[in-house]
Amino acid sequence: MTMIARILCILLLTVSFFGGAGGIASAAEGLPSPQDEVLLALINQARQNPLAVAASMGMDPEKILKDLPELEKILREGLPPVTLNGNLSEAARAHTQDMFAKGYYSHDSPDCRGYDARIRDGGYPAATTGETLGMLCFANFINPGDAVRLLFEYMFWDELDPLRKEKRNILDPLLKEAGVSVNTGVLRLGGAPWNVYLATCDFGAVISISGPEAKLFQLINQARETPLTVAASLGMDPQQILADFPELRDLLTQGLSPLTFSSGLYKAARAHAEDMLANGYYSHDSLDGRTYVDRIRETGYDPLDAGEYMWLQCLGTDPMDAVNDKVDWIVRRIFERSFTRELLPDSAERRLILNPALKEVGISLITGISSKLGGICGDFVLLMAADFGLRSE
Repeated sequence: MTMIARILCILLLTVSFFGGAGGIASAAEGLPSPQDEVLLALINQARQNPLAVAASMGMDPEKILKDLPELEKILREGLPPVTLNGNLSEAARAHTQDMFAKGYYSHDSPDCRGYDARIRDGGYPAATTGETLGMLCFANFINPGDAVRLLFEYMFWDELDPLRKEKRNILDPLLKEAGVSVNTGVLRLGGAPWNVYLATCDFGAVISISGPEAKLFQLINQARETPLTVAASLGMDPQQILADFPELRDLLTQGLSPLTFSSGLYKAARAHAEDMLANGYYSHDSLDGRTYVDRIRETGYDPLDAGEYMWLQCLGTDPMDAVNDKVDWIVRRIFERSFTRELLPDSAERRLILNPALKEVGISLITGISSKLGGICGDFVLLMAADFGLRSE
């Protein structure tokens, strides 16, 4: 069933059974409302015991198992609950408010952004995302608690529909966190006003990074958020930088939003670093002629814009357990050289750290043995590849 068909279905059902002009407690700044908390609790009950919750809604557990054999393990054993995340809550709240303000009901905003872009733009470092919407139309009053339960039942019933084409979110084992927004008001659809409860549930799982990649990622985002402060900490003159780049004054004084860490860009960077180490070369182009854009696309990431930084460091002849002592120093050096080069007036290289068009990055640092890359200083080397990107959506 299409999204439009499901919307019409719930409109017809709710108009037939309910009426009223209800109110709902609004959430304090940054905090979930009581209705948000109830909906999240219902979602977690469904994750932990899907068949029992479905049975409580009047559904037949055996039929569900028969219709959805690919979900049998999840349906029988359940999933861990999702935890509340502030960035996801803000993304959900903003989308609910936007639908009311602009008169639409869709995952896609009027500016053509989908939920994945909205969630990432809000600063959530997503490995994966999802969004579930619910709408309840009424003419007479519906108690907010009853409305939340009806919204949940609609969402969960839709997720258990064997004809569903959209990805499932409540029963997705990859999703670990959620943000929920429930609100009520007048929504104008097709020129007609409707009293509705609207719910947006944004789901996600963060990319887990640690060690040197996490350190370099942190340094890059510090430089984006406070470019002149970081430049001064590296011995550069902020006033001279402003004089050299008057066209960048706003960027340099106000900063940029932090990059999010992208699993697709990380896969592209990791594969390239491993390929260079295995085949003894150092170049943005692979030996088979592929560019970094080609490699990024192969991961399923469709870039509207992209760039790549690389680094090769000889580590000498130390055993590998001694190499780790040098990595923090190397990470700092990689960052300092890359960032200061972007602020040299005679540099011909394209900026990536201070590029407002780029929104995501994937960073991979690997160490290994390569006599071709190490040369006369020893066989142990460190290779870094960092791919920056902007999704085409």
